[in-house]
Parts: sequence; structure tokens; C-alpha cells
Amino acid sequence: MMLDNGFVINAPKHLLPSYRISPFRTIDIYKNRSIQGGGEIGIEKYLSNRFECRKILLTDSGRSALDASLVALGLKADDVVTIFTTTNKFYISGCVTDQIEKYCKWSRKIEKNTKAILVNHEFGYCSQEMKSYASLGYPIIEDFAHSFASDSINNDAGYYGDFLIFSFSKYFPIQIGGALVYSNKFNIKNKEGSGFESYVRNTVSDCIDLIPSIKLKKLENYKYYSEQFLKLNLKSYFKLEKNDCPGVFCFKINNDIDLNKMKNFINSQGIESSIFYGEKAYFLPCHQNMNKQDIDYIYTVVKYFLEVNL
Repeated sequence: MMLDNGFVINAPKHLLPSYRISPFRTIDIYKNRSIQGGGEIGIEKYLSNRFECRKILLTDSGRSALDASLVALGLKADDVVTIFTTTNKFYISGCVTDQIEKYCKWSRKIEKNTKAILVNHEFGYCSQEMKSYASLGYPIIEDFAHSFASDSINNDAGYYGDFLIFSFSKYFPIQIGGALVYSNKFNIKNKEGSGFESYVRNTVSDCIDLIPSIKLKKLENYKYYSEQFLKLNLKSYFKLEKNDCPGVFCFKINNDIDLNKMKNFINSQGIESSIFYGEKAYFLPCHQNMNKQDIDYIYTVVKYFLEVNL
């Protein structure tokens, strides 16, 4: 153990802080349990207003929403879902590919047996190529998991998609919950008996009025991260466009640091984080339930690791 900038490095495991990618905190367990009804505008009405002429299915997770969209497409084992992302780099979450592999194959390019396109709006940074993807003529799944409050420069994120996937725990302080917003061309039956629907509806609906302030706080934290990490000559990986709302702070690593070693150390300090695989980049939590002091701690942990390992 040691002290660095007033923070304990290598604290005992049972006394570590807990910084998640999600804004969920232990204190939210009781708060969410006590919510009896949502706000004046429920989550389904909010999504219907935002994405007109679509159907809404509440699910227990974003993964379940993706699963429902894949079932609705009636994919066969030899079919392919082609995946595009904001950066179109190597990284794609296993949560996405594992779900697709239950039904068919996937590729990062158009194949002769491509039957659908999935566009992942990475970490709150929306793809600016939706019109181009739509011109290819395939059904489109748009993954908004980390991008609930984000949009493209042209305000067309969600406009072309036949299926829009949302994972509420990445934006709201909730443990479960997702939604599938989908075209009227498809019929999807709600799975009865899950018990999650009313819980998700109530807890997320209670946060609807906070969506603008949550976005502002995330942007404020992103700006402070950027300022602090520039002191280490570490720059943001993504270009923040005017309608983006960062789901993480992702920064470039311009040296020969062992990223797996870095991941093990940072996570051992109570900070959920990971490598942007395929790139010399790394991402950290950036949400509304963090303040400057929290970011100072994370900055200090990263700074300590770099000083020891450079």
C-alpha cells in the first residue's frame, strides 16, 4: 500500500472503492425498490415520441432486446449479420457476437449471404454513416447500448433502423432493463411471466425528466477527464461530435505499455475498465454519478501505473 495525491493505492481488497461503467450504485437498490410509478412521461411514451411510428418492447436487458430482433428476422444458420461500428475498427463486444452466433454467422463486411446489418454506436459516439448503410437495402439493427442520449450530426441515428437496441443500465442507475424499438413491419410477442417489465418501466420512467441533466453531467465529466489526462499526454480516442454523449472516457496509449497488465492493475484498484481491443486505447467509467474527485482518483491510479511501468 501507498499514498499518492492523498489516495490509497493497493488498498486491501475488502476496502476497495467501486467505480462501474454503469452509473448504478449500491444506494440505488433501495431507491429503485421504493419506486411505485414512473414520472409523468413514461419510458415507452418517451421512446414513441423520439422514434415515431415504431413499436416498443421492454426487456430485462439490451442483450434480450437484440435476441428478440434476431428472432424476428428469421435468420438461418448460414446467414450472416454484417457488423459496422462508429470507428469500424477491430473491437466489437462479445455480448453482441455471442448473441448473433446463437442464430447465424457474423462478419465485419458485406458477404454474399448477408441478411442484415448491425450498427454499433460505440460508447456514446454515433455512426455518421447511417444513410450509406441504409442504401445497401438490408434490414438494420442499431445498437444504442452506450448511446441512449446520443445522435449523429445529421440527427439520423435511429431513423433508418428497423430495430433499435437499448440497455438502460448503461445510462440510468438501474441493474437491469432494456428496450427494443422496432418497425411496424415486424410482429414480436412479449415474453410473459418475466416479472421485469413493470420494474423496468417504473424505475426508468422515474428518470425520464433527468435525461438532459444526465447528459450535461456526463459531458462535464468527459471534459474534466480530457483536461486531466492531457497532463499525462493522453488524448481522447474518439472525436466528440456535437450530438454525442460519451458512455466512457476512452484515451489513446502512445507507448509500449502492456495493456493487459494495465487492465489488471486498474481493475484491482476498484475501477471497472478495459482495453479498446485492436487499438492502443483504453476506456474508463464516465457517468453522471461521478464528480471531479472520483476522476482525480482514477487519474491518480493511471498516473501511478504509468510512472511505475514506463
